[in-house]
Amino acid sequence: MDFLERNRGIILIVAIVTIIGLFGYSLNSNNKSITKEQNIETFKVIDYKTAVKKLKNKKTEQAFYIGCRYCSHCQKLEVEIQKLLNKYPKKNKKQDLIQEIETGFACTPKKGEKKYANYEKIYQYLVDNKVVEANEQKGFGTPQFILVKNGKVVDTLDKYMMKEGERNVKALEEMFKANNYRGFKK
Repeated sequence: MDFLERNRGIILIVAIVTIIGLFGYSLNSNNKSITKEQNIETFKVIDYKTAVKKLKNKKTEQAFYIGCRYCSHCQKLEVEIQKLLNKYPKKNKKQDLIQEIETGFACTPKKGEKKYANYEKIYQYLVDNKVVEANEQKGFGTPQFILVKNGKVVDTLDKYMMKEGERNVKALEEMFKANNYRGFKK
């Protein structure tokens, strides 16, 4: 009993830290963010240069996701994309049901960067297809999720958001079904 009385403060601190740690872990495990390493297993990540070619390809149908690593809305959408891909593994055998256009940590590269020229082409493609409005900064909000057929944007996920600001599996399914994308039927 003497030991417990002498170390009561330390024991109390250890107990509080343990409880806080367990609480934080439970919050994190229920609201996971998908890391780039996990995404590589389920959908292809392509660079700006490759994206420019694929967006303008007149012979394909493809869903594209554009997001930034620090964007909380993008992180939430990536979790929903992962859920969709887990729900339909047969439709994603080649890991190409959805392709992510890699933006990195900054959504808009600096003008002097090597990849800026291709970023600018993607920006202009989105403007030309009326996905985003033209602006002086040549920037656009993320996440962007578009469906492209024959080189043209035919649909955007934002039209299917179930609640204001919420992009989820149901919205992704509705978008794919509305466009008969890769065997999704109404």
